[in-house]
This record gives sequence, C-alpha cells and structure tokens, in this order.
Amino acid sequence: MKIDFAKQLKCPSCGRLSLENQVFEKDREEVKSGMLICPDCRTWYPVIDSIPIVTKNPLLADDAKKILQEKWGASFNFSSFRSNPQVLDPQAEDLQRHQIEHYNEEAENYDREIPNRIFWKSVVATTIRPWAEATKTQGYSTLEIGCGTGNSTIQFIEAGHQVIGLDICFAAVKQALAKVRARGMQDSVHFVVSEAEALPFPSMSFQAVTFSGVLHHVSSPEQVLKEIGRTLKNGGLVYGHENNKTAFRFIFDFLMSLNRLWHEEAGAHPLISPDQAKQWGRAGGIDFQIKTMVFLPPHLLDLFPFPVAKMLLSATDHFFQRFPWIRHHGGLIILFGKKQSPIEARNPCPMESVTS
Repeated sequence: MKIDFAKQLKCPSCGRLSLENQVFEKDREEVKSGMLICPDCRTWYPVIDSIPIVTKNPLLADDAKKILQEKWGASFNFSSFRSNPQVLDPQAEDLQRHQIEHYNEEAENYDREIPNRIFWKSVVATTIRPWAEATKTQGYSTLEIGCGTGNSTIQFIEAGHQVIGLDICFAAVKQALAKVRARGMQDSVHFVVSEAEALPFPSMSFQAVTFSGVLHHVSSPEQVLKEIGRTLKNGGLVYGHENNKTAFRFIFDFLMSLNRLWHEEAGAHPLISPDQAKQWGRAGGIDFQIKTMVFLPPHLLDLFPFPVAKMLLSATDHFFQRFPWIRHHGGLIILFGKKQSPIEARNPCPMESVTS
C-alpha cells in the first residue's frame, strides 16, 4: 500500500475522512506491514503483505489483525486502539463466510477457470475493454468492485485509467498485486480488501465505477448500488455485467451439469433481470441503460481459438439483436449507468422497460 493512499480512505466505523498510517515495515513509499488508524474514533485496520483491509467485518479483518498482533505485539501497544468489529446478520454472515472460504480456496484455480477461458476472454474483449478505452477519468481513479485476481484491472490500466481495485478475497487481491507488479503497473493502482456494501471511500470520490458479476454474489445488490451512487460524482459513469434471468438459462445449466467449466458460489440473486437492476440502480440515484448479450453457449465458444470465438460472440449478438423477444434473453445483462444530479433525480425522463 502506498503511504498516501490512507488519505483517500474513509473510516468504516465513524465516517471520518482520511486515515493515518502506523508503519511496521515499508519499502520506500510502500507500507508492507502496518495499521491504518482513525484519529477520531481510534479504530484500526490492518495492512498486511502491502494490502490494506479496511472494514469492520471480522470475517475479512480478524485473521490479519491476529497476525500483526502476534508479530508486533511485544513492541507495539495495540490495546491503545479500538478493534470495533461489526456484529453481522447471521444469514448474511453465513453467506459471506461461505463465499470468502470458497474464493480463498479457488484463488489459485480462478484464472484457469474464468479469465483465461476463451469464452470469458471474448466477453472482456467485447465489453470491458471497449468501455475502458472509451471512458477516461483524468484526475480521478476508477473504482473496480470485485477486482479478483486483477485481470480486468490490467485492462483498465492499459486503457489509461488510474484504478482502485476492491475485493473481499485477500488471496485474490494478493495475486492481483503480484500481476501488476510483474508488469510494472503498480504506480497506476491501489488495492484494498473491503465490502461492496460499505465502501471505505468518501462520497463523490469517483468519476467511474465498474463491476463484473458482483451483484449476483452479494446479499443486497440494492445496498451495493446505493454505495456506488454515494461514491460517484454527479454525472459519474457505471459499467457492469451480470447473469441474466433468461428463458434460455436451462440450456446453460444442462451443459454445466454435463461439463462444469467453472465453479461459482452465487448469493441471494443468482440471476438478475434488467428490471431488477434498474430498480436497484434508482435506489442509488443511477440511471441504467441495459441491453442483454446473446451468444452461443460457452461450451461451444471454448472450442475455438480466441480470435474466432471473439468474432462469433460479436456476430451472434449482433444478429440476434434484430429479434425483439430474443434480444432481451441473452445470457448476460450489460449495464451502462450514469449518476443523476439532484435535479435529474427529481425530474426523471420516462424510459421504456428493457423487458417490454
């Protein structure tokens, strides 16, 4: 973690803007091991392996806190500061614990199963990368929620963005940091472990926020979009994609029962309709334009070389967009959003439902 990143963070406990560093180990201007401390409420958050964990959630922070206390407890008085763990809702805790355990275990296999798979490489090349190249946020960072092992992060950096990558999985973020360092991109990114439902950033911090397949993992997609809306500047942009609640889903489920291409732990909303996404977006002051992407099954696209699969994915989507009913039942919903100003929010323009 770069030392000056503390100034960009908000205390999850009291909301104070800007945290302070207690450095145990550092390499030039990077904190390798230490604490982030709120000067007002005296709550502390761990920094371990150069990754800050800025959350009250004990599922994310407790192990790292124990490691720091065991290593530095003899020379530093941790009891002078508050731990202040959050009391979690039992149902949400069970879901999140299961997902954290799953993704920490799967972090090593994740790249092989998803981002390096021909199908997903084709999706990224036709969705995330063009949006990243078309969206410049000069002077501000782009927030990537659910950065995982950093594959999309690299796409944004290559397109000229300064990025803050956030995820709940420490093991995945550790891999992401290693990837950007190996490519010499570390000056273009900060990483943080935290929750999408309680982003540790001040209001109106970002001109752009992006996520890929995050909403169907969380217990409250509406709360995530409220947080995105809070941290976006007025007129700020949102891009994301999610699993669509499509009439053709049974085909994919059947093929996955025969040959499981990847392992996933969905949350309370494994499939999301465009109208659901629009409703959740409005709760955060975000006006979404939504389309669905229609494509051949991933099992088939994976059989082709990447250039051919990318061409087929684009061609089939372009072809099926001509048919009114089919174009609403693609496998993915693609969300393009903009945060409304207070005036726009009070006087919304009527919009046709994407599922009509």
